[in-house]
Amino acid sequence: MLTTLAVLQALTIVTGVYAMTTELSLSALTSGSSPTEPTASPAEGTPTAPVVTAGPVLAQLPVKPGDGPLPTKGTLTKQLASALGDDALGDRVGVSVIDTVTGEQLYAAGADTALTPASTTKIITCSAALASLGPDTRFSTRVVQGATPGAVVLVGGGDPLLAGPSAKRDGYPAQASLATLAARTAATLKSRGVQKITLSYDTTLFTGTAKAAGWKPNYIPDGEVAPVYALTMDVGRQDPRYRAPRVPNPPQYAADAFARLLAKQGIKVAKSVRPAKAPAGAAELGRVDSAPSTPSSSTPSPTATTTWPKRSCGTSPSRKARRRPSPAAPKPSPRS
Repeated sequence: MLTTLAVLQALTIVTGVYAMTTELSLSALTSGSSPTEPTASPAEGTPTAPVVTAGPVLAQLPVKPGDGPLPTKGTLTKQLASALGDDALGDRVGVSVIDTVTGEQLYAAGADTALTPASTTKIITCSAALASLGPDTRFSTRVVQGATPGAVVLVGGGDPLLAGPSAKRDGYPAQASLATLAARTAATLKSRGVQKITLSYDTTLFTGTAKAAGWKPNYIPDGEVAPVYALTMDVGRQDPRYRAPRVPNPPQYAADAFARLLAKQGIKVAKSVRPAKAPAGAAELGRVDSAPSTPSSSTPSPTATTTWPKRSCGTSPSRKARRRPSPAAPKPSPRS
């Protein structure tokens, strides 16, 4: 079973990596006309319509010297049919294997049946985010002046990897730190003679629901997911050393931690820390920026992994409010 799942996951990952390393334009995948009106979901019991796909989109790409020979159709069919027959995959599996150079379909099983992808959706989501935002995008967490003297607002910028006070600082690439933000903010406040403040937090960069309708009640406490907010730290984990639990209110949890860090810097913070929208054009008191969406190719990396899949795929560092990324219902099995 594990071998079967590993084979299918590897196929998906290779496809995503190939698209990014060859600088494939995702616009080619979606070049068809977009509907102007939302399409209603078919009524229950309605026969499944055939899936209409575009023609080959990679046929114009040159064959690279390192490309190996394709297996014969018979070999491919035998191996995939055996893997897809594993009971662990359930009885609703669809597969289509296509030669990206010629566009020839090499293998198909249930290819015309519309199915909802599971955790492999993250590969496409992150590829789209990289194509849309670019690999140099950074997510900024800021502190700005509030509407009244002595008021301070912590503004979330969509960086879930923001490191809280208990996070280790030995990861790659280096994460933005809430402690660093507190130190910079405290230094600015002290330079202005401010020693006592009220603190609020702004999560309005994202709009919409923080939880997907398909999430089960155990997903958050079991550490499968965290509510999606523009302000969070340690990927929503209560303790960054452990996978579970995730906190039910990440922005409040992060803001309370920030208040304690300010206190350690000699800034007295009022007890009540509540959500509030930052004033437009408010003066910036402190700021930390995430690592780029993908580490620079010129920067030595001790590991082959990148932090992009864990970052806020589909979010924007713009101050303009954007639709909250729609969280997809995860598989109940532990994440890799």
